Amino acid sequence: MISIDVGNRNLHIVEGNPGNQRVELTRCISVPIPQGMNDDGTFSRVEELSRILTATLSSNHMNSREAVMTVNISTMVTRDFEFPNAKPAELSAMVRSEMEQVLAAGASNHIIDYRVTAVLENNKKVKVRAAALPRDVVERALALLSASRLKPVALDIHANSVAKLFSEGVKVNGLTCSNDCAVLLAEFGYSGTSLYIISNSGIEFTRTIPLGGREFDSIISRNLGITPQEAEEIKLKADMGHLDALDHDTEDQVRTFINRWTDEIHKLIQYHNTRSALSTIRNMFLFGGGSRMAGLTEYLEGLFSIKCEVIKDVSKVKLPSRGAAFPIDQYINAIGAMIRL
Repeated sequence: MISIDVGNRNLHIVEGNPGNQRVELTRCISVPIPQGMNDDGTFSRVEELSRILTATLSSNHMNSREAVMTVNISTMVTRDFEFPNAKPAELSAMVRSEMEQVLAAGASNHIIDYRVTAVLENNKKVKVRAAALPRDVVERALALLSASRLKPVALDIHANSVAKLFSEGVKVNGLTCSNDCAVLLAEFGYSGTSLYIISNSGIEFTRTIPLGGREFDSIISRNLGITPQEAEEIKLKADMGHLDALDHDTEDQVRTFINRWTDEIHKLIQYHNTRSALSTIRNMFLFGGGSRMAGLTEYLEGLFSIKCEVIKDVSKVKLPSRGAAFPIDQYINAIGAMIRL
């Protein structure tokens, strides 16, 4: 199966054999896409995206035809609900009724789906996470797969992809999440940062903050008079512990951005730790393009007084046994989307 994480700047693609508990991977590739081709997941230029995707699959000998896709867009609406446990058709009707109230007049223009996230009170109630995607986005996503001669299996969202991969009992870099120790996952992406708190029972809380690599790059690009691509190279090389290597104005603006970003993360950590009497956040794991900034893990460790690492291993993923090292931190969303429950 092929799994494609469609971002604003790159397609992250993995191929492998999916399962409901473990994914066996064979290949991976990331390919840049031109600016404006997929701003905020709109798939505005399907034909051009299809040409890039088709050429990438062919040149990397990815021959599977079944495909899943995962997206993350600002116009998506998600909600958590609790309902009496019921048959799937009845539960689906309850979810649709609640989401139609949330969406109001726009309900007919959205595709609504849900997943049961927990069973409560001796099977009497269930918690569900519902999502509504604009219908035109769904149609263009499916059109992209079809135009690329792929058979659509599912369209997923990042939050659900992560929830499936980091479900109950998962080990991250050898650490098993337990009842008394929660873990914070942070995806530092281009347009924003997605935060997930996981414990022994899986994903407990998610939040997205609109601060990502694009704003960071823009600060450097604007101050130094260079292209965003050149700014990104400087960002990845600039040591977070030695920002004084930048010129004074750029350093001040970068520090202001970093402070805003880390303040939002700190608020989430405090929110969880004050609400949970059983588990506190003791570990933080990073993934996504911005996770590789020099000195970032050490900087966050010192700031939050919790251990911080880039994701290198997930127990539900079997990596290729041969070839170059597999940068799993760049493919978390694509890998999670492969899991079919």
